[in-house]
Amino acid sequence: MIIKKVKNPKKSTSKSERIRRLILYVASPEKTDTSEKCIYFGARGFLTDLLDSQIAEMIALATEAARSADTVNHYVLSWKRGESPTTEQVDEAVTLLQKEMGLKQYQIVYGLHADTDNRHLHVVVNRVDPETFRCTEINKGFDIEAGHRAIALIEHHQGWSREQNGLYQVDRDEKLVRCNRHRDKTTPVKTGSKKVERRTGKRSALDIAVEEAVPLIKTATCWAEVHEGLARKGIKYRRRGNGAVIMVGNSAVKASAADRQISLIRLQHRLGSYEEPDQAADIPADGKLTMPLVVRPNDVNLSDYHQERKDYEAARTKALSDLIRQHADQRTSLREMQRRERETVLKGKWRRRGLALNALRHALADEHRTALRLLLQQQKEERLANRKRLPPFPTVEEWLRTNRDPFLAVLWTHPERFMRLEGHGTRSDREMRVYNIPGFRSVALGAYVHYCKLADPEHIAFSDRGDRIDVCDTTDRAIILASLRLAANRWDEVKITGTDEFKARVVDLAVEHGFRLKNEDLRQTVEKRRKEVEELKITEQKRREEKARQSSTANQSLLHKPSKGFER
Repeated sequence: MIIKKVKNPKKSTSKSERIRRLILYVASPEKTDTSEKCIYFGARGFLTDLLDSQIAEMIALATEAARSADTVNHYVLSWKRGESPTTEQVDEAVTLLQKEMGLKQYQIVYGLHADTDNRHLHVVVNRVDPETFRCTEINKGFDIEAGHRAIALIEHHQGWSREQNGLYQVDRDEKLVRCNRHRDKTTPVKTGSKKVERRTGKRSALDIAVEEAVPLIKTATCWAEVHEGLARKGIKYRRRGNGAVIMVGNSAVKASAADRQISLIRLQHRLGSYEEPDQAADIPADGKLTMPLVVRPNDVNLSDYHQERKDYEAARTKALSDLIRQHADQRTSLREMQRRERETVLKGKWRRRGLALNALRHALADEHRTALRLLLQQQKEERLANRKRLPPFPTVEEWLRTNRDPFLAVLWTHPERFMRLEGHGTRSDREMRVYNIPGFRSVALGAYVHYCKLADPEHIAFSDRGDRIDVCDTTDRAIILASLRLAANRWDEVKITGTDEFKARVVDLAVEHGFRLKNEDLRQTVEKRRKEVEELKITEQKRREEKARQSSTANQSLLHKPSKGFER
């Protein structure tokens, strides 16, 4: 689950108008958007039950806090695709959210919407205290922090799958703890070039500098070691002006942009004054740094994409340069023609006819300006037509979706969403086999065999590549079970790759159905769980036998006990 806080889109709106619009949207979104609908609505902290009366109550209470311009907060709680909470679970989720935010007695309206694949709950909170009439600051301003705590409790109590990087979780002692795993890892450098890499399939100069040059420079002990190590990678560190740049091929990256610790000033403090590299030393580079960005080995081959893109861009650049040259020649010809026309028309004696000369010059200038404007307009239309005829080359995702497989396009764009089952041995494309799995529909496309649930044919549940199985929907127990059965049918052992939540579900199914896992840690967990299950079965069997024995002894004692009528 995730939680988001929706900001006020129009702060100039009055309190009453904002409250009215929010509540009407939460209760009846189909009035403004026919594709969206509310499947459950609830309200708390009101004296009345009618919607119009509740709107009036919230407006009246919000008006009491005259110093606060906006007393309403709007939150959205979203479940993962495939998770559908019941009305009781929605009410429980709102209760936990109220408790963590300290809003038990406050006015709240909420509605569960179902316009997307993800069920999401809109919660509107009036922060005005109904007793003091003062506007409350939720969790001292850290309301999203409280929301993350509520999310962890909701996931734990209702059994929803956790987010991979959830901020909080419930431990074995039923206590809410903050996850600090992200602090142990190196914080990745966020660069806008990642989006470019996803679109073009090539690494950018900035990310090459961050990933290749920064670690080497940080561990270097002298300037010679810096220059020598970078030269082996085909990179250079050079002084420029008052700073330094990292040369990746012909592209220059500012050193401080890659990492502040390798700026010229910081390195001079650590390594001494800057020293130029030894020009006499010839250090061969170990490899190229312009390799295409690959999501996973042998998953997406972009050699054809890069070749097609190169040829297309060359043709597009040539056409554009030819058009620019043609337009420049047209403007030059027009200016030359207009110059000659001025010389011809204005040639002669104009003494004592100054007014006529000025009028002629003015008329001729207007005519020339009009001709130039028409020419520029024509050239603009030609440039637009050229852009439509030769648009930018498709991105990697678009190219894969059109020329290869839509599944590969999603795999390229969102590789973190796919969990993997791997086994020993692979089969070639000629030996591709489509299995008949009950409840699923199979579609063979390219190197993959996609399986979709009959109840949800528009979304791929899992895909079989031959050497592995990619599980797309990791929240559905039936999908994971079907993929594991397919893997067990083809391999003796199955290696699991994915998140901790996915592995936990696989372990539960392995304990229940006897799947053999290749992961050593998961195998030990499965064996331990199986022993516990066997011990529980033995204990339960002994308890039943003891109960049966005691029942049999009691029955025998009743049979041998004399009747009251025969007592002496």
